[in-house]
Amino acid sequence: MVETMAQQQGFSGPPVFDPVLGGLMPVVVAARAAQHAEAWLDVTRALEGNDLNTTRAAVLQLRSAVNAMGPLVEAIDGELRRREDFAATQAHARQVIDDAMATVRRDVGELSNAVARGKEVMVQTKDLEILVAQLVKEERKVAAQRSLKEALAESPPNGIRLRVALEMAVLSGVPEGEQEPVKQAIEKLEGQSVARQALADSLVMPLERRDLEAVHGAIEDARLAGLPQEELKVGEDVLYESRKENIWHDLVAIVTDDIPARAT
Repeated sequence: MVETMAQQQGFSGPPVFDPVLGGLMPVVVAARAAQHAEAWLDVTRALEGNDLNTTRAAVLQLRSAVNAMGPLVEAIDGELRRREDFAATQAHARQVIDDAMATVRRDVGELSNAVARGKEVMVQTKDLEILVAQLVKEERKVAAQRSLKEALAESPPNGIRLRVALEMAVLSGVPEGEQEPVKQAIEKLEGQSVARQALADSLVMPLERRDLEAVHGAIEDARLAGLPQEELKVGEDVLYESRKENIWHDLVAIVTDDIPARAT
């Protein structure tokens, strides 16, 4: 019992990313797929041996896994679609950057040519160069302020976009007062990230070591931290399936007349 508790306390699942990168879903789907595969491996090992009860238990366990295959495949398909959509968004962003860079090169080139022509005819260009530098600085500031507003308006909040907007604001000299709402939003998201990781760690724990009370507590902590309902549902679904699986294990143990000792 002491060893099991120490193992649970020391267990840490894979890192969970921001919701824009999938949040809980990729980690939980991967864990469920691994557990599903383990059921097939148990059958393989049982068939290689000659113990009837072990074989019967492994087959019953596999039947349970097969019954759960539909929702698992749907979840995997959903994660694939999310990654495809994200890749398309990345491609669009690259194109927008390329288009913007082409515009900047053209505008800067035209401005440089204009200044050069002015110098050629002995027009005073020093003041113009100072004005251009100030104009560029002000344009950067305006763009940063616009980015702050757009990042705050996005729902659900995008942690990556908020951090980028704040970085732009700092570099562009946007007043602290305008930065503060974004800093608060980032702080809230960081609290959610901690709760999300704790929830993931409890969900991907191997079934035989999974503490359902800890899972329930992690779900409630995540709810208080403000995680979106779709992520809470991932945890609630796993908790529901784990409780069903525990009942199934008890039934299998009764059928095979081999009730294992359980840690309490």
